[in-house]
Amino acid sequence: MKLGRNDPCWCGSGAKYKKCHLDRESEPPHDPWKVAAEVAKEFSSEMCLVPEEMKHNCSGKIIKAHTVPRSGSLAKIAQAGHVYTFVPSLPNFIKNKGKLLPQLVGIKNASTFTGF
Repeated sequence: MKLGRNDPCWCGSGAKYKKCHLDRESEPPHDPWKVAAEVAKEFSSEMCLVPEEMKHNCSGKIIKAHTVPRSGSLAKIAQAGHVYTFVPSLPNFIKNKGKLLPQLVGIKNASTFTGF
């Protein structure tokens, strides 16, 4: 089935096909380093994820929280203060020829998210 110019785009963006993906193949490709920088910028935003009923206990400062306790589980499996984890990034994909391989990171940075 061929999409008409005014049909909703196949990608689900909600835009018309003519404003979204029509003739996309004739456009120059995106610079992968700029895309990687934009993704990093979007994922570096800090937001408080504490439930509303608990916010009165907050200091207001957003910190990195561990999904796996650092003093317990991470410390037990660490070697010289480091653990293996996956770090999905464009430089890692290029370095590893398209494979996502585990790499050593310090336990202060392992299994963290910015949200509390």
